[in-house]
Amino acid sequence: MVALTNVAHTHPNDIDILLASPAAQRMILMSDAGSGSTITNVTLTFDDAAANSLPFSTVITSGTNKPTNYLLGDSFPSPAPPAPYGSTLATFNGSNPNGAWSLYVADDAPLDIGSISRGWYLYITTSGVIPAAADLSVTMNAAPLPAIVSSNLTYTVLVTNHGPWSATGVVLTDVLPLNASYVSSGTGTGTIATNGGGLVIWTIGTLAKDASASATITVRPTAAATITSTSTAMANEADPNTGNSTATNTIVVGAPTADLVMAAVDAPDPVFFGQNLLYSLYVTNLGPATATAVTVTNTLPSGMTFISATPSGYTLVGNVVTFTNLGNLGSGAISTASITVHPDVTGTFTNTTSCGSTVNDPLKGNNTASVKTVVEFPALTTLVQGNNLVISWPAEATAYSLESTTNLAPPVVWTAVTVPAPVTVGGQKTVTIAIGTGNKFFRLRAPLP
Repeated sequence: MVALTNVAHTHPNDIDILLASPAAQRMILMSDAGSGSTITNVTLTFDDAAANSLPFSTVITSGTNKPTNYLLGDSFPSPAPPAPYGSTLATFNGSNPNGAWSLYVADDAPLDIGSISRGWYLYITTSGVIPAAADLSVTMNAAPLPAIVSSNLTYTVLVTNHGPWSATGVVLTDVLPLNASYVSSGTGTGTIATNGGGLVIWTIGTLAKDASASATITVRPTAAATITSTSTAMANEADPNTGNSTATNTIVVGAPTADLVMAAVDAPDPVFFGQNLLYSLYVTNLGPATATAVTVTNTLPSGMTFISATPSGYTLVGNVVTFTNLGNLGSGAISTASITVHPDVTGTFTNTTSCGSTVNDPLKGNNTASVKTVVEFPALTTLVQGNNLVISWPAEATAYSLESTTNLAPPVVWTAVTVPAPVTVGGQKTVTIAIGTGNKFFRLRAPLP
């Protein structure tokens, strides 16, 4: 029931009155009533149960009437809410009355004036207390996908209270999937425990209206199969929409596969005869599963002498170096090994290496890598010491001889340097020659094929 006190107007037919609730329902109390008969200090009460409506063409007097609207199509300027408008106070039945109610009064014609000098009153009758209710929803996602046997799978569970009341005593129960073992769980709200029988119980507690809480549950699939996990949330309050209180997540778990990629790098390249050469070997697992018992097999080219390798635990059979000690390699991880060799001859040499594991690799085209190395002729080094020129080259280059000439203009005549004879020191052949006048050029002569 609504009452307007001390209403006055020189032409009441111009009065349009709109009532709006906190929940945005709205209805017209009166419009186009009373014709042009002036009213003064009239108290108007509106009640759907009243016997009469306001008069259309006669004078309006104090009393209780039904809401009255004689001409439809009324509109109210902002900030009044837009049409459509109800025609009875029953428009507000069943809504929450708490909050700010608004009364909008419009004079839809010029010249005439009016007032509601002592304000308005709203009388609300409740039919009973609305029972507490909380609409809980549950969503559940799994990652990573695709799921792989023996690799962790994490479910993220989200519980949201859509109201209208706060939810108390909220508990979520998750049924773990078959063919999966429980690993761990975590949350920032409440506590989580497992009963050891395939259930995870998350005690959330109180969840305010529109609030959410999340948790993670990690399992490890034990077989290639379709697995299902189901989570259900309940509270002390009644749930008006139980259809969204349970979430089921079903995924297909695949057999473990690991895409291993082999790579090889040599250094230095080119390498001079007499220097050592390092092969660096890299195995990368592109996943998705962990590669178990990773092995690398490297076939050294002929003309190379094996010196050492890392990590230890490798085997050497002929010119094949096998690493069986690289262990397991997780998805995205890289394992390394290295081999040091010594070139015995000059030329171009190809080193080939391959990798594998006990997990199936469906893309074997990238399991093998090769690297070519150019071994150059022995390097001739010189050093000036006082009035002497010290010339050195690798002592193992026994087939090479030191020669000299005084002129590089063709035809060039090279002469073997025999005096002084070379001395072997620290793996180098060394000749010390006194520096005189004029030019002299030196070279190491390769053996004839």
